[in-house]
Amino acid sequence: MLWLIVSASAQTPSPFIGSWCALAPGGSLSKLDIHRVDGQAATGHYNYNGLPTQLDEPITGVIADGVFRARIGNISWTLTRKGSALEGTAANNRTGVTHFMQLKSC
Repeated sequence: MLWLIVSASAQTPSPFIGSWCALAPGGSLSKLDIHRVDGQAATGHYNYNGLPTQLDEPITGVIADGVFRARIGNISWTLTRKGSALEGTAANNRTGVTHFMQLKSC
């Protein structure tokens, strides 16, 4: 009798995959869609200052130790998944202003 054992490694989906919307209007980032995470690279699109980027545009960033650090335009984002929201900070590299932000699942 011949037994064939196939091991399939199930990859845990990234907690950053999904659609994320700003909790309040007026922010620079109004929506972030992450479709795929390969290793530490994310792919998706976003609405920034009301201007959407092209679909499936690579988002410059790394995911390490549960934290997503990305750069979008002049802004550096540090985001962590907290339940059904992303929380973190946004630092404007041009003005030097950093503020707390929260994106809800949408």
